[in-house]
Amino acid sequence: MRDELYNELERVINPQEGEIILRSIGFREARLPSTELSPRFYWSEVRRLIDAGVLVDGEALLARAAHNEYPGNAVFRASVEALEPVTEPPQPPRSEYHGPPPSGPTPASAPPTEPETYPTLVFVCSTHHAAFIEEVRRLDPRAELFFVSQGEEAQVGQIAMSLTRELTYGQIDDVRGELIAAGAPADLEILQEVYDHRPYLLEALRVNGPDQQPYDLAGVPSITPVRDIAAAVLAHYEGRMGRRPRTVVDHQQPDGSFRRLDPAQSLHDAGVREGDTLNVYPEATAGHAELRMQAIIRVREEMHRYADQHEDFEIVDTDDPEFPTDYEIRFKGPGLRLPDQQSASALPRPEAQDKHNLLILLGPDFPLVAPAVFWLSPIFHPNIKGPDPQYPEAEGAVCLGVLAHSWRPALDFGQLCQMLVDMAGYRNYEISDSFNPIAAYWAQTEDGAAMIEAIGGKPPVPVPPPDDGALRVGALRIRRTDGVADGT
Repeated sequence: MRDELYNELERVINPQEGEIILRSIGFREARLPSTELSPRFYWSEVRRLIDAGVLVDGEALLARAAHNEYPGNAVFRASVEALEPVTEPPQPPRSEYHGPPPSGPTPASAPPTEPETYPTLVFVCSTHHAAFIEEVRRLDPRAELFFVSQGEEAQVGQIAMSLTRELTYGQIDDVRGELIAAGAPADLEILQEVYDHRPYLLEALRVNGPDQQPYDLAGVPSITPVRDIAAAVLAHYEGRMGRRPRTVVDHQQPDGSFRRLDPAQSLHDAGVREGDTLNVYPEATAGHAELRMQAIIRVREEMHRYADQHEDFEIVDTDDPEFPTDYEIRFKGPGLRLPDQQSASALPRPEAQDKHNLLILLGPDFPLVAPAVFWLSPIFHPNIKGPDPQYPEAEGAVCLGVLAHSWRPALDFGQLCQMLVDMAGYRNYEISDSFNPIAAYWAQTEDGAAMIEAIGGKPPVPVPPPDDGALRVGALRIRRTDGVADGT
């Protein structure tokens, strides 16, 4: 079984992923093989080191880690069964016999039960993966590695770790700050979610593009939203299809038929399993009315899920309980406002404001066009329109920056809500694209920078170029294959 295990590790897990797995199971850092080795020589060296005693029960631990990542892999599953740890646990000292054992059958120990939910932290970045694991285990010593997916086919890598409890946004922000201070790219993503299944990797998926060109995806996280699969495929068509079309994703069934997938669902929840085939089609048959209704229902679920997970955020009112398009929301969080009596010509002297009311409007062209957002409570912010006698109806209008420039119809509204919370606290704002020039100028002054820092804000960031969606799309390991789809 040992030969089969190492042959499968060589085939499925590259050295970069292997190093992170070895670190997670306690392999001594000083003895880690070079990731510059080919997969064959890398895993041969790992085998030699384990044989030399670098890690007690190393093969059993390695097999278990690989099986947890790829539960659909038969070799990894068989290796776990064949390579259980052989180290004998310490035995208690023998005591003298004091009487007969209790009558009746000895009760069998109950098997460990699987948890109902899996709090998960996902890290998407091109570097500092080992440092991320260390930072998470500093906050949660019992955190375990769910999976790592990193390879030449992907721009960045991603890691998912289990948590014994959800982390606060402050703790996640601290982890992000520590990693950036250590040299990680500033555009790294740390995403926290609670799943109803243990996240894992799908070893291989086949996806046929709009022209029936097949693509192979390797090491695909089960928690990947369906929409990210479409985005990863369409990225290969830049410049060849004109304006990027709206798409749908269909899942090939065992009988050869196809089932339309919800773009917001994860692959696991959508029923996508190891070796399945997906088709990405231009949305030619789905009318705008149907698309809009699906999006309105999806947004309703995402908004309520975010409100349920954040006690300082609430949905105050909607225009319709079943199919809402207008949301009045309220949240508590740091922010700034101008005093009521301050003269318009005076230098800004904002004061703290920690209660915010907003209105989110899904217009008639939603989801093809970004929603409109208005701040109803007083606020002083570069990206939020201040009082203007010429345009009083525009007061409170929000410039959503990247959202307006790179709007995606499938954007998760939980991300939008968090963006608004971060915007209020000056943790996400722009100077170059300002709705309030006075606030933009003030934010760049010494007094402005000091007050922004005092409420937990950050310096302004430049407007990033339009992109294809979340950074995690770039973490999908996709490659174009020869030939065309089989016509299904």
